[in-house]
Amino acid sequence: MANKFYVENYPNEGPFTVFHCWKVLRHEPKWHAVLEELEKSKKRGLDDGGDSSGNTLSQEDIGEKEPPMWRNEAKKQRQCKGKGKANDDDDSLHEDMKKYMDIQAAASKQHEEFLETQKHISNAKVEATRLRREAVLTDSYQKMMSMDTSQMTDEMKAEHVMGLKMLWDKLLGNTI
Repeated sequence: MANKFYVENYPNEGPFTVFHCWKVLRHEPKWHAVLEELEKSKKRGLDDGGDSSGNTLSQEDIGEKEPPMWRNEAKKQRQCKGKGKANDDDDSLHEDMKKYMDIQAAASKQHEEFLETQKHISNAKVEATRLRREAVLTDSYQKMMSMDTSQMTDEMKAEHVMGLKMLWDKLLGNTI
């Protein structure tokens, strides 16, 4: 019937290309009222040569028909969101936000643990370097202590004693 109506009223427009839309809307109450009104008037458009005043539906008449139920539901949901009322979507959003915040807290805790581990590693490296330095100084001190000074001149012996004193001070942490 819709195809026939289109062909009769719009012969120069080509084939009916919005058949998929018609399939979706054909059972909506608003369009049933339009079709009933068209059948009553027996006037299909201005192409008949007749006057369309009073015999065809105006945009206001069509708008006064009962809108589809899904539209009312969507409108209520939009109004609820605007007034701060809770609905099912808000609950799932709240749960998602809680999960996100929990994940963020866990990631932050892991990051803090990572930084703490890095600090321990850094401190261990500093301590290892200090111990290596101390071992080298101790080794040098032991070698100088075990040197035979009998063949040294007095000047060399004085420098040897000063070197031992300097190593001793560094080993004990007393820097000159």
